Amino acid sequence: MESSGGGGSSSEEGGSSSSGSSSEGQESSKETVEITELISKNIIGESKEPDWELIISRVENLYSIWSTISIDLAELNVPEEKINRFNSNLNDVTLQAKNENKTESINKLADLYQNILDLYNSFDNNMSANEKKLKEIKYNIVLTYKNVEIENWEEAINFANKAKEINTDIIANLGDTNEYSIKKINIILDQIIDSLNVKDKDIFYINYKNLIEEINLM
Repeated sequence: MESSGGGGSSSEEGGSSSSGSSSEGQESSKETVEITELISKNIIGESKEPDWELIISRVENLYSIWSTISIDLAELNVPEEKINRFNSNLNDVTLQAKNENKTESINKLADLYQNILDLYNSFDNNMSANEKKLKEIKYNIVLTYKNVEIENWEEAINFANKAKEINTDIIANLGDTNEYSIKKINIILDQIIDSLNVKDKDIFYINYKNLIEEINLM
């Protein structure tokens, strides 16, 4: 994982301000994407049993990446309270991970992911509408995971159905989005919903992992 090494590099160079802002926005967007992949794949994990040592290591990596991104976001005029909210929620995730509390780790993780989506909409970036929708699908699947953990099956189904609705909208407005991948995601979402209807955690975990991996490949 590479950091941009340059939250302040564009401002220190004295070039065109509009060009610098565009470059910073793209770099911040790229690094924020990296954070979401770390969260969705590594903090929640690829199995139902967390590897706490690995999770804490990944969280520590998030801190080093975030220190650079927060500077970039401030220079892009993202409100300070949004940046501070992410800081606070990252601390909460770290605390719960150190306590090896899976349920609360996922609760705090859902809050953190919501912060990230909010940050995406706080500055100009090069993400397409469908790319943003894919992030929303991930967020709803994180919330699904959260409710599966506490066996709140009705809420889990609601969030999974929301993810399905978003993906259906992508199918109807594909643009340059890979049709094969979106259709595959649609099938996995159907499998997730089926697993929730029969209240089978093991099948859900398998399909959760497959969904995240498929979105990450896009």
